[in-house]
Amino acid sequence: MPDSSLLYASSYSPVLVITSILIAIFGSYAALSVLPRIVQAERTNEKLVWVLVGALAMGSVVWAMHFIGMLSLKQPCCIYYEPTLTFASMIPAIMSSVVALS
Repeated sequence: MPDSSLLYASSYSPVLVITSILIAIFGSYAALSVLPRIVQAERTNEKLVWVLVGALAMGSVVWAMHFIGMLSLKQPCCIYYEPTLTFASMIPAIMSSVVALS
């Protein structure tokens, strides 16, 4: 474990930051392109399917953007992400997207 004062000596990978921004832009466009289908859907089941598709896309993009942003941070210590917990952290992003698109 390095000295705790070294933990403040960090930097970001510009390539990963730009990748995160591009994912946010293109993913938001893809997720929000579902909105006309939600509005035009006449049946409740059809509307629900489009909300879920849009929420899955939008929530995944929000999660991916933040996770890539976290990966871009380079620190002088070892950082470990628990795979199950990391993927479970996608659930709140998807659920909040359901609320936003509803």
